[in-house]
Amino acid sequence: MTFEQTCLDATTISSKAMDDGHTWLSTNDNTIVPPPITEIWAGQFKRIRWLKPEANSVKCNISVSWDPTTGNAGTSWLVRDHSGLVICHGRRSYAYVFSALEVELLGFFWAMESLQTMRFRSMVYESHLLLAREALLQPSCFPHFSPLINIIFNLLQSFEH
Repeated sequence: MTFEQTCLDATTISSKAMDDGHTWLSTNDNTIVPPPITEIWAGQFKRIRWLKPEANSVKCNISVSWDPTTGNAGTSWLVRDHSGLVICHGRRSYAYVFSALEVELLGFFWAMESLQTMRFRSMVYESHLLLAREALLQPSCFPHFSPLINIIFNLLQSFEH
C-alpha cells in the first residue's frame, strides 16, 4: 500500500491504523485519554518523535496523501495541547488534484481555514510537507499557485504571531 508516497508493509500499516484509531477514539470520547507520543515515518524509514508544543500553546500537525494516477487526494490535521491531548481533528478529500504541491498547499489552506473558523487565535503549525514549505518560503518561484499561496498568507494574518 502507498501512503504519503511511501510504500509500507502490512505491519507498519496496521500499527499506523491502530494509532489513528486510538487518536480518533480519544478525540470523540467524553473521557479523553492522553494518546501516546507517536512516531511518524519520514524519508528512508527514519523515525522522528512528535514533540509537544510549549506550555499553554497548541500545535496543529498537517498531513496529506495523493494518488497521482487518479488525482484523488486527502488532507488531515490534528490539534494537540501542551500535554499532548487531542483537542480536535479533521480530514477532507479532494478530487482532480494534479500535483503533490497542490495537495500540500490545500492541506495547509484547509487546516488554517478550519482553525480560523473554530476561533483559534494562536497556533503552531507543523508538517513534513516539504513542497508546501518551499512554495510558502519562496512564493515567487511558484506563480501558478500564487492565488492559493496568497490565501494561505491572508489566513496566517488572522493568527497571532
